Amino acid sequence: MKKLALSIMAIAITFASIAQKNNKGGKHKNHKEKTENEARHNDDYKAEKLDLNDAQKVKVKAQNEQFKKQMEELKASNLSDEQKKVRRKEILEARRQQMASILTPEQKLKARKIRKEKNDKKDIGIKNREIRKEKVEKLKEDVALTNNQSAQLKALNESFRTKVKAVQSNATLTGEQKKEQRQALQLKHKEDIRSLLTTEQKDRMKNRPNRKAVK
Repeated sequence: MKKLALSIMAIAITFASIAQKNNKGGKHKNHKEKTENEARHNDDYKAEKLDLNDAQKVKVKAQNEQFKKQMEELKASNLSDEQKKVRRKEILEARRQQMASILTPEQKLKARKIRKEKNDKKDIGIKNREIRKEKVEKLKEDVALTNNQSAQLKALNESFRTKVKAVQSNATLTGEQKKEQRQALQLKHKEDIRSLLTTEQKDRMKNRPNRKAVK
């Protein structure tokens, strides 16, 4: 029974991770990624990260505000997607040159190091998403989930994530109360998933030879 419970939680967590990524569709996803990239670009030049002096802080703040304004104007423009792409590159390149004129050689090296670390983490994230996707397909095959079951599982996972986020963001709860409520939600989620599976599927989950490989 314990092994079955662990396997059920594994499939829940794995499907939850993929569902969260897949829910961000096409145009909305691209827009969000661009916005996040621009925010990260600003973050690379934060004063506390580069040990900026007071004069540099004033200049960097002004440049950040100009950069934000330029990107907002670009998004609101009537340019085609291709034209926006070209213009965005121009804005970013001009920004790099302006920042280079403000920073010392040591600060430039530190900024490059920050960007490299972020890019490395992004690459790892992409790789991990691919691994999770492969695990989902393997789970679906091993357990023989129907399309209807997959849809129901996706809905359960979305509801579970929403409830957990609500608990996490509830400022009236103590850390211990949040922990207790998360555990209660996990137990309920596990039981909901069990109710989706047939007896045969539960046996398959329990006897999966590679179940320990699923994180």
